[in-house]
Amino acid sequence: MESDYGFETARADVDELLAEASPRADLSRADLIVTTQFHSGEVQEIAVRAGRPWIAVSLRTDIYSEIARMLDSTAIYFIVTDDRHALKLDRIFRPVASAHGFRALVIGRGDIDRIPESAPTYISRAARARLTNRRLLARVMPEARTFSLASQRQILTLVVGANMATIEEEP
Repeated sequence: MESDYGFETARADVDELLAEASPRADLSRADLIVTTQFHSGEVQEIAVRAGRPWIAVSLRTDIYSEIARMLDSTAIYFIVTDDRHALKLDRIFRPVASAHGFRALVIGRGDIDRIPESAPTYISRAARARLTNRRLLARVMPEARTFSLASQRQILTLVVGANMATIEEEP
């Protein structure tokens, strides 16, 4: 959302937000609450309580299909910043491919320096910002946009609509 669309973002834990008696101030001021389809039900409840608009974005399936195909023949590494992300990836890939090929490593806990040079490696955007292994960063491909075309259109429609409303309000 930040690098692709210019949004100022803040991360929040869905379970923590659900446990709060009333929405926190920053959430109540948010222009938009964004989640993935994995948490759409919970986030809808949070957004309604906060009185804020929300969307559930979908991810590009072609990326996941290609990863699942490659997992049949090689180990693929995913570098992320927290256990929740690693668990989500595990839920996505473990059922569709051989379990021996999936490796999710969390920065600070996983031995990232032991990833084989030839191993396909995906690094989340948040992990890229915290990764200190410059050799690894130099050999992996830049992160691809992961939102589906439908979600990209939805986000851009919201941005254009908000900008048009602002222009129409000006004297």
